[in-house]
Amino acid sequence: QTGLVSANPFFASGGGMGEGFDQEMGVVSTDGAEVLVEGLAMMEEFDTSQPWYLQLHMVDPHSPYNPPDGYRDGLEGLDPIDYNLDAYPEYTSLLEDWPSLDADTQALIRTHIEARYAGEMSYSDALIGQTLDALDAAGLMDDTLVVIWTDHGEQIFERGDLGHSWTVHREENDALLAIRAPGVAPGVIDEPTVHQDLWPSLLPILG
Repeated sequence: QTGLVSANPFFASGGGMGEGFDQEMGVVSTDGAEVLVEGLAMMEEFDTSQPWYLQLHMVDPHSPYNPPDGYRDGLEGLDPIDYNLDAYPEYTSLLEDWPSLDADTQALIRTHIEARYAGEMSYSDALIGQTLDALDAAGLMDDTLVVIWTDHGEQIFERGDLGHSWTVHREENDALLAIRAPGVAPGVIDEPTVHQDLWPSLLPILG
């Protein structure tokens, strides 16, 4: 029993990445909350007394960095800027203008973006918490392997660009992996890893 709910058009049937799933829901929304709602509804259709696999692919945080209300505290009190960072086309204009902006303007814009990015991170964290709560409420946490991983970081003009797919420096190349499973002791690994390490790390846990 396998299901995929994805907010990323590249990780869905349109990009050839939906093959092999019994159920696949394409790009529902860029809002992770909708991915969570659809994913939990899909999970309710599973016979959870038998093996099952559900993948929820969210894109938060991602430009345009547009956290929902309640996650914008870092923007309070900041001086306004000339770019509407709720709209994606503004990021293209900002990238074009960036080299010609003075240092103070650049610093203020970066502060705005960093606050928005932090808001989206907090929002994502809350959605992950809701997912774990839903699994717990369904009585599934005692025999479910939960894996959380990201595919890239984001550059906020540390090297003159915004977003990802520009360079292979740490700002864009850092990602995280978290594993929660019964019998797996808490711990931290801070050695270099790559995404190809994912399945070899999980298969022994699954036996």
